[in-house]
This record gives sequence, C-alpha cells and structure tokens, in this order.
Amino acid sequence: MKITKYIVMLAAAVGMTAACQKEEFVTFNPEDVVAPVLHAVEDIVVTVDNKSEAVTFTWDAADFGVKTQVYYSLDMAKGGKTVNLFSGVSGTSMNVSLDNINNKAFNDLEIPSGEAGDVTFTLGAKLNVGETYYAAPVAAKVTPTAAEKVYPNVWVIGNYCGWAHDASLYLWNFAEDGDVFMGVVDFGAGDEKTGGFKITPEGNWNAEFGGTGTADVDPASIPVVTSGGSDIKNFTTMRFYHFSLSTTALTLSKNYAFNQVGIIGLNGDWENDIVMEYSKNKQRFYADIDVAAATEMKFRMDADWAVNFGGDIKALSNGGDNIPVEPGQYRVYLDMNNLGAITCTFDERMYGKEEEVGGSEPENPDTPVVENKGWGIVGTINEWGGAGADVDMKVGAGWLVAAGVELPEGSEIKFRLDGGWDVNFGGTFAADTEIALVAGGDNFKPAAGTYDIYLNPDIPAAYFMTAGAEAPATPQTWGIVGTTNNWGGDDLDMGMKLDEEGKYWVRKGVALPDGGEIKFRFAHDWGVNFGGTFAVDAVIELADGGDNLKTVAGTYDIYLDVEGAKAFIMTEGKTPADAGEAVVTYIDASDINVGFSGSAIGWDDPSFDTNDRASFVSKEVTDEATFAGTYTYELAALTVAENDEFKIRINGDWIGATGATVEGLAVTGEDNFVAGEAGTYKVTITFAWDGLKPSDVKAVFAK
Repeated sequence: MKITKYIVMLAAAVGMTAACQKEEFVTFNPEDVVAPVLHAVEDIVVTVDNKSEAVTFTWDAADFGVKTQVYYSLDMAKGGKTVNLFSGVSGTSMNVSLDNINNKAFNDLEIPSGEAGDVTFTLGAKLNVGETYYAAPVAAKVTPTAAEKVYPNVWVIGNYCGWAHDASLYLWNFAEDGDVFMGVVDFGAGDEKTGGFKITPEGNWNAEFGGTGTADVDPASIPVVTSGGSDIKNFTTMRFYHFSLSTTALTLSKNYAFNQVGIIGLNGDWENDIVMEYSKNKQRFYADIDVAAATEMKFRMDADWAVNFGGDIKALSNGGDNIPVEPGQYRVYLDMNNLGAITCTFDERMYGKEEEVGGSEPENPDTPVVENKGWGIVGTINEWGGAGADVDMKVGAGWLVAAGVELPEGSEIKFRLDGGWDVNFGGTFAADTEIALVAGGDNFKPAAGTYDIYLNPDIPAAYFMTAGAEAPATPQTWGIVGTTNNWGGDDLDMGMKLDEEGKYWVRKGVALPDGGEIKFRFAHDWGVNFGGTFAVDAVIELADGGDNLKTVAGTYDIYLDVEGAKAFIMTEGKTPADAGEAVVTYIDASDINVGFSGSAIGWDDPSFDTNDRASFVSKEVTDEATFAGTYTYELAALTVAENDEFKIRINGDWIGATGATVEGLAVTGEDNFVAGEAGTYKVTITFAWDGLKPSDVKAVFAK
C-alpha cells in the first residue's frame, strides 16, 4: 500500500543556543491518526440564576504520532445548524460558561426558552495546519432561558487594566466562526499602555495568546503563540487600537491606531472636532450634541481626514457621505468594534445623563436595540425617570421585550413612549398571563420577582412572565412594515386591527414619507406578505411576495382586504367605498436615478451622489405611452477595491449578482456583487424598462 507522507516542521529543543539551533523534520501518516474522544455530557439546564456558572468539557487527546501542539474546537448542533463554542484550545478540558451555551442555544439554534432541545457536541482536533479529525458526536439535552444575542469573545488583559480579567476589555468573533476576533481597546493615555498585554480565550489563565518577543513598534501585524509567549509590548504609541486576532493564522493585526475620535461638521463647523468619550460598557465612543437646525456630520480620527466615517448609520464606511442630523439634543454613540458593521446611534433619552460604566459584550446587529426611540418601562425602579433612563425594550417576535427585569417588593411601574408622558399604559398586574392595557391607566404593582416583560402597544397587551418562562405566542395580526421602521428591525410592525364587519384590517393616521417603501405581512414574519403598486384613493391589487409599495408623502388611513388581496391607501377620513380605479403613472426612464450602492460607496439611496451616479446616454422606446424600451446609462468612473460588495440601483430597485449580466469585471456573489479585482472603471448600464421597473440589466466595465 502506498502511504503519503506529510512533513511537519518542529522548532529545535528549548535550551539550545542560537548558534546550534536547527530544524527537525518529523513525518506522520494521516491514516494512523487517532481522533480525540469526547467524554459524555450531562443534560444542561440554564436559568437566570446559574448563567454565571460553567460546564467542563473533557476529552481524551488526539494522537498525531508527533510531539507537537494540538488544537481543539467544540461545536454544538441541532437541526442542521451548528455553532462553535470554542476553538484553538490545547489540553484535554475546557470550561464553557452556561451564558455562552445559553446564548448559542437560544439565539442561534433557536431552542425555545424553557424547552429541552436535543443537541450534539462534536470535538475536533488539528495541528496548526491541515485536516481536522473529529471525535464521535455526543448527544445531550440543552434547556435555555431567554437571552439577548451576544458574540463569542476573548479577553485583552494587561497592564492597562491591572492584569485583572474583570477589568479587561474584549475582542469579539462577529462572524461566529471561531476564528477572527476584533474590537477597539483603550490602553489609556499614560504609561499604563507600555506594560504589555496578552489575550486569553477565557476570563482566566487556562490558556493564552502571547507574543514572540519581536520589538517592532506599531507593526501591521505580529505572530502570536498559544503557550510560552511573551507579553505583547508592540502597540504603545497611541491610546486606542482596533485589533483583529486570528486564532487559526495565529496573528494579531492592527486595523486602526488613534488617540481620539471626533464629530465634525455639526451646525456647519467643519474645522473643530467634538472629541468623544469612551465607555468601557460595550466599548463604544459617545458625545452629547445640541442641534439647533438640520445639519450634517461625520466622524474622524485624530482631527484628520485620513480616516473618516459617514454614510448609512447602520453601516458606516471610511469616506462615506455626510450624515444628516435633525434638530434636537442627542447622545451620539459610535460603535466601531465590528469593522463589517460600524454603526452610530442617536439616543435622545441619554442626553445629559451619566453614561453606564463597566464592561459587557455588544449586542448582535441582527437583534436590534431600540435606543433612540420607542417604548420603555419607568417606575420606582428608576425613580420615575429621575435616576436613569427607562428600561429599554428590544424587538422580539411580535413583542417589545425587556428580559430579566428585577422588581423589588412595593415596585410600581408603567409603560411609556419616547421617555415622556403623552402616551403611556397602565393596568392591573397579573403574572404569566395576558394583561389588557389601559391608556393612562393605574400604575402596575407587581409581586416581587424577576420578569421577562412583553409589550405590544397596538393590541394593546402586555405579559409579565416569570424570567426564563416560555415567551407568549406571536400576535396573529397583520401589520405594515417598511423603510419607516427599518423593515421591522428598529420597531414592531405597524399593527392593524380588524374592523367590526371583519372585512378590513385597518391602520389610521399613518404618516408615510416620499420615496419610502412598505409591504403588508402577517404575524411579524415574511412567511406571508403582500406587495403591489402604490396608489392613493384607489384599489391596489396585491400579490403574495409582490413588489414593495413605493410611497408618496402624506398621512393616510390604510385598509387591507386579505381575502380579496387588495389594499386601499386612503386620504385621511376616506374609506374603501371612496376608492376609484388606480391610475398608473408611467415613468420615462431617462429621468431616473441609476448608479451603484456598496461598501465603498454607501448602501443607502441617495448615498451614491451626483458624482457617483450614472448619466443618461440614450433610449430606444418601443411604446411611447408607457415609455417602454431599452435605456442606456454611463458612469465615467467607478472605483472599487478587491472584495468590495455592491449592487446596481435603478430608481430604487436593487439589482444584484443574480439579477444582472456583468462584463469586464470579475465578480462573485449570490446576492451582492463581490469585486474580484480592484480598479477604476467606466461603466455602461443597459436595461429594459416597462414604464415602472427595470429588467434584463447588463453592466459593462472597462478600465
């Protein structure tokens, strides 16, 4: 039998002098590798009270037949979904916090709170490179409790925090692949940053990543080792560093180094930065701003334009467009831990208040937090707003949720909107059952305990569920969702109520913007949704999964006929009985916006401004009445970097890799185009037009 030999290079034995160090070559046969054996795992039940505890996983070591470092990883899986609990660990045991397991089980594997889910744990072993060898899966049951989404993290521990894990800052694995951990670390403005640091996979010294002793100052990256490494003392010239740690490549990379982040441009001042403070809570920057009139702003590092962030506030980009700001008083937060989703938030309720202290892991952008608007809980727990902000409520499945709220004996609370008293709900307390809310009603007087509190102001109803209990069912109602609430990401859908005749679902007094988009969907889910063509005071024919309705500014009474698959967007005070036939207004495509949105340009229309928007060239009209035909646009210069992602925008429609033909530029991607090569291109865009929307889109790139 022919046996392929693999060569593994090992460093010479410790203690040899530099003059006599040599490389030793060892071979091993992959067919002889003995995989690790994961020991039995007892069923895991997570509660609010035990989340700080840990489970110890143990295993028999893998045998590669060579004396070299072996790295272990552990996955947890259910129903075709797999999550990583740890990776890059040496040894034969690992403590994993119940909080980490709970987060993955509840949020990623979607095991309902309080229900036992059947999972499998799989242990993998590998050398620094090469194939991973897996132990036989071990089955167990995991019963999670309700929890916010958090990311896996590692601890950055060093002189700056007194070498104390409970005072350290973190890097997070936002991709949840167990490899790259990233985040901003504040080493301080004094000499504390010169004392070095290490990185640990846990809040202890069971394992660590250290340096190799290189003396380079502020290098782009350094190698790290998992045992016997030195304190890392290479990053000492700046206060703040944005790092990426790769646990597979064993490198620590510097993405940014800076001494301050500032806000520039407010109230027309493009010369002086408002220097932002740094909060260890969620590791983000913040500043209070007072805006007298509509203005614009950006963020920049060290009062310089070399690095500046603008564009979509949910995905800021270096060099992005100015950020519009409406009049008001805000606390502005900048979270740049995740380079793939640099975000800012305008929070009116925190303006002028003391910022939270202490460290915590950031929330998942896929689980949005309503910080700048919406409903909260107020009462004796915060001295009716005098001792801090209302308790934030997060978007859940048809509910706004505040998890793990501790209510002492004698507490009184209410729900209120936007931190004021114009709109508020009260009622009579009852645990673990639906409560009908009363506008301006009595204060709730709950029994002492810890509760997961659910609110839907459209029903209106609330639940005070014993913490960790199963969440109430999603309300089985129709609602309106769209750009006004970030497609359900920033708030609940605009709930509709069935009229007395049972024919129409109705929502009155809906303010819609010009150029927005809406759809109708059932039970806060995309499983059943209706779209069509927007029209006012007319019958709108709907289709399941149809086009977004592109809105015209106004305040409307909206009626939805589910059985007839029709909608009526009526001028306030009018009913479907007043509706006429829809008048279709066809558009000449020579006068529409055509261009690109993307990671290097900005994702939100009109983030591609006049300089980046394609210019109309020609048209071949086949129907003068509808302007149907073929249209050509030209963009003189589009600059993309390798791996930039982008889409074509045609009058607000998004055309991606599955909807267009591209020539002259290597692109990949099933949705967004992903540029295979950097460059500046002249782009010609052609498309067919039926008077309302594009089709047969083709983009030709030429350097």
